[in-house]
Amino acid sequence: MSKSKIKIKFLVVYLEKFKFSYSILHLYKNIFR
Repeated sequence: MSKSKIKIKFLVVYLEKFKFSYSILHLYKNIFR
């Protein structure tokens, strides 16, 4: 049970990082258009 919880937490953190990097990438594209 705790293992799956850790997995879910890791997935959430990974998703947040992905969203963050994606938004930065989007910002760069807007700046250097």
